[in-house]
Amino acid sequence: METMVEKNRSNVTSDNMTNMCNSKRRKKLASFTAQQKLDILKKIDEGFSITMVALENNVDTSTVRKWRNSRQKIEKCSEISTEAKRIRSGRAEKVNEALYMWFTEMWAKGYPVTGTIIKGKALEFHERFGAEEKFYASDGWLSHWRQKYGIRQLSITSESSSPNSESADNFKSQFTKKIKNENLTASQIFNAEVTGLNYKVMPNEALTNDGERPALGFNQNKEKLTVMLCCNADSSLKIPLLIIRKSSKPKGLKNLLPNMLPVYYTRQKSAWMNSAIFEKWFKEEFVPTVSDFLREKGLPQKAMLLISNAPSHPSTEVLTVGDITTRFLPPDVTSLIQPMDQGIIENVKRRYRNKLLMHILNDQCDGKELVESLKSINIKNAVFWVSEAWDETSSETIVKCWKNLMLDIPEKELHVTSEAEEEITSERIHQIANRIKSLEEVSLDVIDDWIYNDDSSLVFPSDEDIVEAVNNHNSENESDTDNFEESPVSPLQASRAAECLTKFFQQNGAISKADMAVLRKVKEKILQIKNQI
Repeated sequence: METMVEKNRSNVTSDNMTNMCNSKRRKKLASFTAQQKLDILKKIDEGFSITMVALENNVDTSTVRKWRNSRQKIEKCSEISTEAKRIRSGRAEKVNEALYMWFTEMWAKGYPVTGTIIKGKALEFHERFGAEEKFYASDGWLSHWRQKYGIRQLSITSESSSPNSESADNFKSQFTKKIKNENLTASQIFNAEVTGLNYKVMPNEALTNDGERPALGFNQNKEKLTVMLCCNADSSLKIPLLIIRKSSKPKGLKNLLPNMLPVYYTRQKSAWMNSAIFEKWFKEEFVPTVSDFLREKGLPQKAMLLISNAPSHPSTEVLTVGDITTRFLPPDVTSLIQPMDQGIIENVKRRYRNKLLMHILNDQCDGKELVESLKSINIKNAVFWVSEAWDETSSETIVKCWKNLMLDIPEKELHVTSEAEEEITSERIHQIANRIKSLEEVSLDVIDDWIYNDDSSLVFPSDEDIVEAVNNHNSENESDTDNFEESPVSPLQASRAAECLTKFFQQNGAISKADMAVLRKVKEKILQIKNQI
C-alpha cells in the first residue's frame, strides 16, 4: 500500500513539474526574437529533431512546428529587424515600416527629428493607409518602434551638419589611446561607410540639339544602388562590397551563379541600409572574413570597426563578436576624419563613372544613341563595374585617406604595393564625355559635380512613394527596372568566343605571354565543360 502511495505521489510530482515547465515555456516563448526563431529552425535544418530542439530551448514542440510553418513570415520579419518578436499585420505594421523609411530619409537630409515629430508623422501615415483601425502614437508605441528598428537615439546629427574640429581632435586623442591600450595594429582597424550610387544618371547638362534633356523613357533616379565599402588602415584587406537593391532576383543576375558575384548582395524594398542588414553583414561577412585574415597574418583575433553614428547601425553591443568590436564616430566629424570620406568613396565613384562613359562611348561607335545605350545597362553591369572600381583603388590611396585619423602609423605596418595606380582625373572623364553625342557641351564643373555629389542627385521618395513601396512589400520583383535579361550561354558559344578571342590577340598582340597562357587555360576549361569531361 505504501508503495502505491509513493508511486501516486511520484506521479503527482511529475505532473506538477511538467505543468511548471510548460508554464515556464510559455513565459519564455514571448522573449524569442525573429532571429532567434530562425536560429532554432536552422538546428532542424542541420538534422536535429524537433523534440530535441524544443527541449534545448525550453519550448513546446507544437511551438517549434508553428515557427517552421510560418518560416517565410519570420524571415520577412527578421529582414526588417532582428529584434522584432511578433509578426504583425494590418495598417499599424504598415505605419511602422513607412515611418522608418521616412525617418531614414530625414536623417540623410540632416533634418532634426524628435519623438513628438515622429508620433505626428505616424498619425499622418495612418491616415494615408486608411484609418479604419484605431492607432495610438503613444510613448510606449514609440519606445517599441525604436527598439524594433534598432534606433538608439532620436536627437541625431546627420553627416551633412557642419563639421566640428574640436570634437574630431578629441576623438582622435581618445582613439589613439584606445588602440595603444588594446595593442591593435593598423591591420586590425577597419572603417565601413555607406554611399548611394545612381548607376545610370548622366551629368545635369546632358542636352539634345534642341537644348532639352533627352527623353530617356525611364527614371534615372530609380536606378539606385546602396553600396557599403570597408577596409583596414594599412590597406591589407578590402572587404567585398555590400550592395543593396530593391529586387532580390533582378533579371540581369538571373543566370549568374551566386558564387560568381563579386559582392555581398542583398535586397531591401527602398534599397536603403537598415539595422537588420548591417547586423547580418557584420556577423556573416565581416567577422568571418576578418577572422580568417587575422589567422593568416598570425595576429590575435582582435579587431575594431569604425562606423558613423547613423540610425541604420545597431548598437555596439549587437555589433560585437568575441574581441571583434565596433566603435561609433561622433556624428559631426565624419567629413574631417572618417577615412572613407577622405577620398576612398570618391575614388571608387570616379572610376565607376569612367567605366560607365567608356561603355556608352563604345556603344556609340557601334551605332547606338545615348538613350539606347543607357537602357541596355543593367544591374549586372553596375555591380561588376563598381566592384572593379573598388579592386582598382590602390593601397596608396587608402593609406593616404587614413592619415587624418591615424597620423602615426608605423611604416612597417603599411601595406602599400608597388603597383602604379592608373589615375582617373576629372579632366580625363570630361574628355570622354565630350566625345559622346548629347554630352559634347558638358562642362568640367558639371563633371566634378557629377562625381563628387552623387548622393545629392538621389531624389528621396515622397510620402506617396513610401506608402506605395510599403503596399508593394510582398512583390519582390515589383521594383526590378532592368529591361535586359541575359540569355544562357551554351558551351558551344563560349568555345567559339574563346577561339575568336585567342585569334584576335595572336594577330594583334597587346597581351602578355602570361595572360595568353591564362586565356588558353580558359579555353581548355570550356572544352572540358563542352565535352562533359
